Formats: sequence, C-alpha cells, structure tokens
Amino acid sequence: METLKPETLEGNVSIKVTDRTPVDACVTFEATEDVVFYNFLICTEDEYQTQILPLLNNNEEYLRWFVGSYFAMMSFGVDRSMDMYSEMWLKDWFLDTKGYAGQQFRVLVAGLGDQNGKTQCFNTATFTLPEVTLPKPEVVVTPIKSDDPFTVSFNIKNPNYATNPISEAYFACNYVREYNTILKEYSYTDLLKSMGNAFTNSDIEKINTEAGFTFTVSSRDNETTRLAVLAYNWEGSGNNPDKQDSPAVAENTTPNANFPARVNSPLFEELVGEWTAAAPMAEFTQETDDEGNATGKYIKKEVGTYTSDVTISAGVEYPETLSQDVYDLYASAGFSKEATDDYYDEFKEIAQWYNVRTRGYNRLLCMGYNFAAEDYMLNVVATPYDLFTAEDYSVSQVSYIFYDFGPKWNLEIDADGNVWLPINIEREYPLEAFNFGLDYTFYLLAVSASNTFYFGTPIYSETGKLLVDSRFPVEVSEDRNTITIKPIIYNYKDANGNPVSEKCYPCVAQLQYNMATPVNPRVNGDVVLTRKSGSTRAAANPSVRATTQAPVESLGEAPTPMVRANSMTPFTLDDSKMIKHHVREQKLDNSPEAYHARVRAMFKQMYGVDFPAK
Repeated sequence: METLKPETLEGNVSIKVTDRTPVDACVTFEATEDVVFYNFLICTEDEYQTQILPLLNNNEEYLRWFVGSYFAMMSFGVDRSMDMYSEMWLKDWFLDTKGYAGQQFRVLVAGLGDQNGKTQCFNTATFTLPEVTLPKPEVVVTPIKSDDPFTVSFNIKNPNYATNPISEAYFACNYVREYNTILKEYSYTDLLKSMGNAFTNSDIEKINTEAGFTFTVSSRDNETTRLAVLAYNWEGSGNNPDKQDSPAVAENTTPNANFPARVNSPLFEELVGEWTAAAPMAEFTQETDDEGNATGKYIKKEVGTYTSDVTISAGVEYPETLSQDVYDLYASAGFSKEATDDYYDEFKEIAQWYNVRTRGYNRLLCMGYNFAAEDYMLNVVATPYDLFTAEDYSVSQVSYIFYDFGPKWNLEIDADGNVWLPINIEREYPLEAFNFGLDYTFYLLAVSASNTFYFGTPIYSETGKLLVDSRFPVEVSEDRNTITIKPIIYNYKDANGNPVSEKCYPCVAQLQYNMATPVNPRVNGDVVLTRKSGSTRAAANPSVRATTQAPVESLGEAPTPMVRANSMTPFTLDDSKMIKHHVREQKLDNSPEAYHARVRAMFKQMYGVDFPAK
C-alpha cells in the first residue's frame, strides 16, 4: 500500500538567515496566508548528504512530502509552527554549537495547506557560519597550599581575560586514584565535555579577573586531588587540557590530619579476634505496570540471613622480609631483587603509617563484610600484603594498595567507651577497590529500611546544624563475645509536616564514576558479630561499663546535605547534555515494521490513543 502523493500548494514559506556568528544564527520563517502550518528541519550539510538523502534514494523531489511527514518528525525531530512568522536560533535547535564555525547548514521547510497534508509546498536554503577570529583561550590552574586536611583549593585564572575572555567553562575534580581509572576510557576533553560540572556565571566572572577564582573541594587527609578545566570563549573555541603539561590540569595534596585525643580502653585488646557476622538481607526491585514501565515504587523481598567472617585487629600485618617466591613473581614482571626490595620498603613504611593512623583515630581494623550478591566477590578478602603478592593485581603506586585492600571497615572507640562504625565517604577509605581490574569501588552507606533514601556523609539542616552523623552506634556485650551494629535512626518531617522515622543500616554500595548505588540484596537489620569458638581475646573486665547505648536520634527537616564545598565530579552521563532531539547520531532501523512501530508510538504520544489498525 502507498500513501497518496500530496498536491502542490501555491503558497510559500520563506527562509531568511541573519545574525550569523561562529556559534549561532537566526533562521526566520514567514508563511503565506494559505499555509495552515509548516514543518521545518535544520541540519548540517554533512547530515543532509549522509543521513537524509540516502533515505530518499537521493531523490530531492521527495523532500517536500518527507519534511511534512510523521516519519521526519520521529526520525529527525522536525519541528512544527502554526505562526505566520517565527524565528529559530541555531542554539535553540542544537544543544551545543561549539565547533560548528565554518560549517554549512541546510534549512528544509514544508508548508501544509490543511490538517491532513493533502496540499504541500516546499522551500530550502543553505548558509555557512563564519570562521573564528580569536585564538583558543587559556586557563591556568594553580594549587593553593593549605593546612586544612579535609579540603583542597585551586586558583583558576584566564591570563588573557582582557583580550580573550572565557564565557563558558567546565571542571572535573577527583582523587588521582579514581581519576586515573576514568582516564582509561576518556581523554580530559571528552570527560569534561560529557561529564564536566559547569562553572556558574559568577565563577566565570572571577576567572576573567587578575585575581582569578578560588575553587575549593572536600578531600581526605593526605590525599592528592586533581582538577582539570575546559573553557570556551564566545566564539566556541576551547583550550586543550590534553596537551603535554597543560596548565589547565593541576594537583594538590592535603596534609595529614591531627589525631583526636588518644583513648585508652581495654576494648582495643578485648575486641581483637575472629568473628562471624550475621545480618538479615532484603532485595528491592522496581515495581512495573502492565506495560513494563517503572512506577517509582519498590517491592521489598526478604532473602534470609547472610553470614560473613570478620577479623578484628589493631592494624595490617605483613612479614618483615620477602620469600623467594615473591622475588620470582616480581622477576617474571621484569623487576630485579633490588627494585622489589625498594618497593617493599615503601610498602612497609606506608603500612606502619596506616597502623599509626588507625590507632591515632582510636580505631580497630575490621576485615570482611560479605553482605552482597556473590557476583560482587566480597567473599574475597585481601590484605595489603595479599595484593602486594597477587599475580593479577597491579597499580602504579604502592600507596594505592592501602586504598584498594579489603573489604575493610573500622570500629571507633570514644572517650566515654562508646563504639561506632564510621562511614563518611568524604573522609574514609573505601570498603574495597581492588576487584582485579573491575572499575568500581565499594563503600558502606546508611540505607533506609524502606529504601526511600541513603547517605554516606553527615546530614545537616539548612542552617548548618548537624542532624545525623554518618556513623553507626555499636553495642558490645558484657562478656565481649557479641558485637551488634545498630541502625542510625533518623527522625524528620516530610513535605506535609508529618513525622517520619527511618532506620538506616550499613549497606554495601557500588561506587562507579563516583556515583554510589546500593547493591542488592542489602542489609535490612542489625549486624551481629559473634566471637568464634577458641578465638583469642582479653579477659572481660567488669569495671569497664558495657558500651550499650541508645541509637542515634535527631529531629529536623527532610534530609538536606550541607553544602560545605564543591562536590567531586559525578562521573556519569548527564541526560541534559545529550543532543537535544533534532539530529540522530545513529542510523535508524528503516524497515517497514520499525517505521510503523515508530508511527504508532508517535501517534499515541501526540493523541493519547492507540494508532488505528490497518
């Protein structure tokens, strides 16, 4: 079956192009009175030649009915107007016009004389954007020295602000360890274009000054943070952060934090040993309607109790000297005995500091937290020494081993004898990050039992008042043979002012490109550690009161993270930065079946009813 060929409409839709710049142009349409409405399409000449004409068997006579068809609306985002006079700016048509300077564009417009498109007229025009006249802008990023162990600062400046000011800029900022992972897949430019955070107009105004803009971001102590910036001038020309020794990329390292007052408690010895942890688990799946669309609600299914071995110790352990098989392993990778010894000397130095840091924060090291699906391999426990001697693990710096090993977590003991499980992801190392080549890490997050929200940093009110700290209360039995990790209880008021009480449990979250997602199944109750039979422990001391306490509680507004500094770059694609809707980058399935499926979907979207049967 073929559709009827539309008759020629005597009317016309004129096209006028004005205000051309290297990044924009104004396309004006003016229709005659006998045109009821008109469809129009703007594309690059390359897209016209390679995507549109091949669909029409390279017959330009088909353009008139093509632009006026549903097919063009669905395939190329053809727009429609019922106004006799209308304007369309190139920046309103394409999401990003940077880099189009000097390119030729084509405008296609079909005027329809009635609602059914029985009569149509057609017009087309081409235009070219002018070339750029300014040089590429420059951006200089300079680290600012500071004594603050938990933030880093950089100065960002455009040295040519007087003659070549920037009008748009993006940044990506993260720890070097995670940055190097994402750079396996992206260049700096690609990363900043697709996933960069935009500087505000106020920030850009400061960058275009003699003093520059001071950028501050949260960090961990003794960690190196890298900042990269991509900036454009008004003509759409951008700097190149990928060139060798680019001034638009810089690193800054925080100092070590001062330790809190030292706590001397028998618990540092009494809790050391081998334990079995158990926790009830639940799986959450999205509810869908009859057509398979997500409703926004979740279905909770209890999946029983999981157990995990846990070792509690004062710190990491390692032999003083290496065995011959370790030398042989490193020799097979091209390292001499002397080079291997140098690496191990560095390893031991960092290990000693790691243990000093653990005790300095009044903590014990816990190894093992297998509360996730088997696919996540959290049953594999690797100490730093295990990773140092693993055949299928490698890193560029020895220090990364102490970031990667695990699953690791801490018990922290305060001056009052209370025990806590801290999870602040801004300041704690991850639960685990080695995974033998998989590019994601695991953290512990506080996830509500109702699956309504989760957090990994302290929650503050809008005035800066601490509502909930990101640490779990822990109960220790009198005989020191049972440890119970209790929930964080968060009491707040919902949008309607009704009180809500949420129990949040320590759940494993997958951190990929710095966006955390709790995995399934997840902890949905108290985590109870029971000392293994025969495990070494210190004798219970009756004079030390039990560390039982009430759960953390607070009352405030709905969860609102405190904005202390710029956040780290969320290494995820931003839907708002995709090509708007007018030009498709991938080839369409133009089979009759696919075409009719698109027609039916478009019809229902426009009119709310199913497309009539043939």
